[in-house]
Amino acid sequence: MLLRMSKAYSRVGISTPRTHLLLSLCSAALLAVGFARPGWWWFAHVALVPLSLLSLRSTRRRHLIWTTYVVGVLWWLMMVSWLSAVTVGGYFCLCLYLGLYWPMFALALRRVHRSVGGRSWLAVPLVWVSLEFIRANLLAGGFGWFSLGHAMAPFTPMAKPPLMAQCADLFGEFGVSVLVAMTSGMCVDLLTRSWRKTGWSRWRLSPAMNSYMIWMMLTTGAVFYGLYRVRTTVLTGPSLSVAVIQSNVPQDNKNQPTAESMAKDWQRLIELTMQAAQEASPAVMVWPETMVPAALNADALAYYRQAPTGERGYEVFNQQIQQWASQLKTHFLVGAHAKFGWRTVEGRDGARYMLPERRFNSVYHIAPDGNAGDLPRYDKMHLVPFGEYIPWVGAWPWLKHQFMVYLSPYSVDYTVSAGLDRTVFEIQHQGQTYRVAAPICFEDTVSRVVLPMVYHKDGRKRADLLVNVTNDGWYAGTVAGVAHLQNATLRCIENRVPMARSVNTGVSGFIDSTGRITSWVQVAGKTQQVDGWAVYPMQLDGRKTLFGRWGQIPMMCWTGVTGALLRVGMRQHGKL
Repeated sequence: MLLRMSKAYSRVGISTPRTHLLLSLCSAALLAVGFARPGWWWFAHVALVPLSLLSLRSTRRRHLIWTTYVVGVLWWLMMVSWLSAVTVGGYFCLCLYLGLYWPMFALALRRVHRSVGGRSWLAVPLVWVSLEFIRANLLAGGFGWFSLGHAMAPFTPMAKPPLMAQCADLFGEFGVSVLVAMTSGMCVDLLTRSWRKTGWSRWRLSPAMNSYMIWMMLTTGAVFYGLYRVRTTVLTGPSLSVAVIQSNVPQDNKNQPTAESMAKDWQRLIELTMQAAQEASPAVMVWPETMVPAALNADALAYYRQAPTGERGYEVFNQQIQQWASQLKTHFLVGAHAKFGWRTVEGRDGARYMLPERRFNSVYHIAPDGNAGDLPRYDKMHLVPFGEYIPWVGAWPWLKHQFMVYLSPYSVDYTVSAGLDRTVFEIQHQGQTYRVAAPICFEDTVSRVVLPMVYHKDGRKRADLLVNVTNDGWYAGTVAGVAHLQNATLRCIENRVPMARSVNTGVSGFIDSTGRITSWVQVAGKTQQVDGWAVYPMQLDGRKTLFGRWGQIPMMCWTGVTGALLRVGMRQHGKL
């Protein structure tokens, strides 16, 4: 049967727009169900087969371009529909841009496929994963969500550690994407390459069988490597009991807080904290991103003592946290802003506001024995474009002003500054020192951001565990929280460190260094749009990773090879 299908596909040419759309939609559907939810990851392995066949057999380049672009845009509109709750215009613009990667894949595959002698098992991962890598790094910090490797990450507690995903500690998340895309390429070879031997040697395989055997060896090796890494996991040292608090604060309460909503949300946060402290006595208490209503740095505290009515007395939040840390003998890692210098500005609505000259999105460490001077803090370094800063026009005040007047939903400038130092907090507990790095919000979705938080340039570990504080209230109840969790899982595997996640509206919980979700906040079967807490004894993994030493260098080389093969193909066969 495979022989007959191979002969048929080796001769067929695809010319009609209907067939172009049908094959593109098949790949889109297979890709969509491969990610959470529903998370049928096995479909991700064959999702690129229809699109690759279309790319290689299309006889109408114009049809190929517009059909794959339309389907690509529709796919992204569906996958990131949760962004529309924040910015409808930005949502559509992003999807129009991301859709370009589908026709880029289709066109580039035609040339790279010929440059590698028609070996789809190699050409498909070369082109697709190179484009994933470019997408994750290009334009305003990149957008790396929904890479093929993410489909291999679990999103339910106590699920078996993903074996194939364990190779992320060698080549990062894109190394996992290569293995997944390779399966699609191998299937294309089975359908398009000859099943007849090309020589008389009894040991020579047919081209189709040769592709299958190479794929089998590589994927089997990856699975056995994953099994080895999981079975040889040795958690060292005493455990550190960490509690994560999941608040359920509506985003409206944060954007336009009233005295009543602020008091209610603060009181509920304290209730959850006290419940966790009394029932589990954790060594560390973690609050979500910006859950403290006021800044906690020394400059801001001094301002609050003499601020106009509205912010005067806000230093009480710092005093209360310091008091609870001392009484409970617990370290607090809390999300709050840091603010410096104040000025009076006129908003778009004509009202006058007191705004800080500089504002940071930060995590503070409050020790139980008190902190001398300013609180240790980490300022977020990788900012969300349009959410925390305005890319491209920020350096030109006039353009930035026009953006704020005509495109921003806020009356005043909401941008924050990027931090400069990758702070590592040191937590002393029972004679042990635990080094904690605290990526904020979507920082844990960006591999190149988390890597230097955990490793020095020479490959030595500088952090023992990760604590991610996030506010997913912008996208409450959507698949964004689950997809965010899958991203975080791969950070733990890449760096071989556990992670605690405290997320407003969910999903909050714990991930070990093999990518297993060990515990999470769940109320009446729900993990999102509920409040609660969870405690888990986190143990360290002393292993270092090759990814921690060489980072993105292998993927840069991979993308460079793809570019060179593309150029060779274009020289030999003309334009794309």
